[in-house]
Amino acid sequence: MSDKADYLQDIYTFDLNSHKWEIVYKSGSGPEPKARSYFSMVEIKDSILIFGGTDGVDTLNDMWIYNIQTHEWKCIETKDTPEVYVHLYSLEEGIQ
Repeated sequence: MSDKADYLQDIYTFDLNSHKWEIVYKSGSGPEPKARSYFSMVEIKDSILIFGGTDGVDTLNDMWIYNIQTHEWKCIETKDTPEVYVHLYSLEEGIQ
């Protein structure tokens, strides 16, 4: 697949009171996921989990977690990862 799009690694927050968007910068120089589209994402407590997608050339089957408080990414090692190209349904269940 090649859609010749420019993929960004930007993260924005939206303030529900001021109705303004603000870019969030990651902390440190640690690892981060490749820029991508068509990924699955779910918020869990103070983190955002992303899985899969495409970088416009390859299908990505990696999983990353972003800590909203520390602004740091961490790669999550998985086993028997399904090959998925487009969005998945994500559901947070039983997490308090």
